[in-house]
Amino acid sequence: PKGALQAAGQAIHDGGLDAAVASYHVTTPTRRDLARSLAQVDLACSHLEDALVQKFGRAGADEALHALGTKVDSDVAAATESIEGNQATIRWSPGSDADALHMVRVGGQWKIDLDAEFSNLDAAGIRSRITMFKHAAVGVDRLADQVAGGQLATPAAAVAACRKQQEMLAEWEK
Repeated sequence: PKGALQAAGQAIHDGGLDAAVASYHVTTPTRRDLARSLAQVDLACSHLEDALVQKFGRAGADEALHALGTKVDSDVAAATESIEGNQATIRWSPGSDADALHMVRVGGQWKIDLDAEFSNLDAAGIRSRITMFKHAAVGVDRLADQVAGGQLATPAAAVAACRKQQEMLAEWEK
């Protein structure tokens, strides 16, 4: 499962939105819309990561992406995974289910299980998240443009802008 997450990151970078959508498993039309909106965020984060790495190097990029609330390759490498049949759980903190990621093996491939990830939301909650993720994708793309264009000219400025974006998303979730 961890290898699938790392491969998905490269696939998204190389293959765009369709590759991002393919990293998710869903079973309903509403959750397919959710997967597409999340894939837009994944693609925007890939653009931001590219811009950050180019301007500030890997360490600066990782710091800004963490401020945005995004996991990076080193986080995936450090995570623990537990596998039970076709289900897997990625734990970012050993022994903790807080912020754990659920995956499922489908057709021999590990995918992020959006049914499990968002099992606590009803249809209205999912529609709200879809809207939130669409706004997040636009905001993250804007950050990527600002980094590439030099408006966010230092790692500290990029971190502050990413933190502000994350705070706006956290408010939305309340």
